Amino acid sequence: MADEITGAYPGHLACEYVNLGTYETPVFTRIKRVEDVDLPDERGTSEFRIKGSDFTRTIRGVRTKGVAFKYRKKRSEDLVFNELKEAYEDPNKCIEYAACDRPIADVGAAGFRGPFVVTKFNETRPFESVVEVDIELKFADADHPVDAPEAWEIEPFVTEAEV
Repeated sequence: MADEITGAYPGHLACEYVNLGTYETPVFTRIKRVEDVDLPDERGTSEFRIKGSDFTRTIRGVRTKGVAFKYRKKRSEDLVFNELKEAYEDPNKCIEYAACDRPIADVGAAGFRGPFVVTKFNETRPFESVVEVDIELKFADADHPVDAPEAWEIEPFVTEAEV
C-alpha cells in the first residue's frame, strides 16, 4: 500500500498565489486562508454519427481551466482578499494566479500561472463557524497587464533556482 502513494503529498502542502506586482516583476503573495481548492481542467466534446455505424464518435474541443476555493475571511487588513474582491467587482480586471506543488520560491516547485477573472464571490456567515467566501476564477481574456506577452496563456513552470 505504501508503494501506491510514494511521492504523493497532501493538499495543505500545495500553494496558491496571486500576483500583487506586474507580469515582468511578479510579487507572488500566497493565498494562505484557503481550503478545498479545486483546479478543474476540462475539454469540451461534440458527438457525431457515421452512416452505417452503431457507434457514436467524439471530437475533442478546447479546454476550460478554472480555480475554485473557500477563503476564510478575517476582519483586519488583508491584501489578498482585497485584490480578489476588487477583481470581482471590476468587470475589466483580471488577476494573475499561480498554483504549485510547494512554495513557489523552492527549487523544483512546479505549477502554472496565468490570467484569471473572478466570477464568483459568495460570502457565507454560519452562526457558529468562520465566515467564508466561496470564490471561483476562470481563465481570462480580459485586460492584460501592460508588460504581459501579447498572447498571454496559462504557462507551466518549474522553479530552477532560489528566488
